[in-house]
Amino acid sequence: MNDQPYRVLVVDDQPNNLALAGVHIRSLGYEVLTASDGPQCLRIVEECPPDVILLDVMMPGLDGFEVCRRLKRHKEHRHIPVVLLTALQDTDDRVTGIEAGADDFVTKPFNRVELLARLKSLVRVKRLEETERTHLRRTLERYVDSTVAQQLIDNPDLVAPGGRLQDASVLFADVRGFTSWAEGRAPEIVLEFVNEFLSQAVELVFKHGGAVDKFTGDGLMAHFGALIPDPDHPRRSVGAALDIVNAAARLTHPHLTESLRVGCGVNSGDLVVGNIGSYRRMDFTVIGDVVNVASRLTGEAAGGQVLVSRATFRRLGQTDSEDLGLRTLKNRQVPVHIFAIKSLG
Repeated sequence: MNDQPYRVLVVDDQPNNLALAGVHIRSLGYEVLTASDGPQCLRIVEECPPDVILLDVMMPGLDGFEVCRRLKRHKEHRHIPVVLLTALQDTDDRVTGIEAGADDFVTKPFNRVELLARLKSLVRVKRLEETERTHLRRTLERYVDSTVAQQLIDNPDLVAPGGRLQDASVLFADVRGFTSWAEGRAPEIVLEFVNEFLSQAVELVFKHGGAVDKFTGDGLMAHFGALIPDPDHPRRSVGAALDIVNAAARLTHPHLTESLRVGCGVNSGDLVVGNIGSYRRMDFTVIGDVVNVASRLTGEAAGGQVLVSRATFRRLGQTDSEDLGLRTLKNRQVPVHIFAIKSLG
């Protein structure tokens, strides 16, 4: 994208103004698009988004203020800088423009040097922001599906600093018998195998709308509904767990002498979502008793088994499951009612 020429959309109902602005802007080597009214401007932005919009205010029908408001309400176009080009001098009119979302103002008749200087500044900032957003999206896609990544970018308040209480589900998956299998094998073989399993598991977490929190050696921790609220998170998390268990059993590797067996644990409830750590090293994660119970359930799970708490089970709807009753989990005094899920109805 950064190799393309900057694109400026000029919107004015006066042909002479369009022609004059176009001549000046093209002198910078920029591509110029033109629109003679508000509706045409909105259509062009939808079909061919520009880097900057130079927008006249006083137009018949849909004026520049309203066009600006509509653009700034649109999640895909709100980041396009809008310069209001107007003969209006009144302070109230400028306040109206600011409230509509305008990024800058140029007074008509415009000064060529001033106009070009403002455009050069805005297009550079726009491209810089796009580069940063692309980098952020690629970073987020290491932890969540691309659709979720875009939602987080469009709604940054979802990952604001600090912590918040959120109803969510936590999934742990862990390979059974991995330590004994890895013993005596070359480190590069072990690493290759672990990466193959985890790559598969990550894609299944993403498929069900979850986010990968961390890797735990030969396993992983994921959460569902923590970043973006989702009432169906218990079912999504169990669906991911079942897929991980089944996919692992089908995994083949030259050094694998028997089917890979993975145990999973899932728990649901209120947990804290936020940043933990120090000023120098910080992680965005989920914490709370919900996480601890999910981890303990995983420790109880046999290879090929998905164990869930009652808190998760009662929100799953129809299942093929087995009630395992109350069990005392490691380092916990209060027993937990556990269910083994075989499939979702």
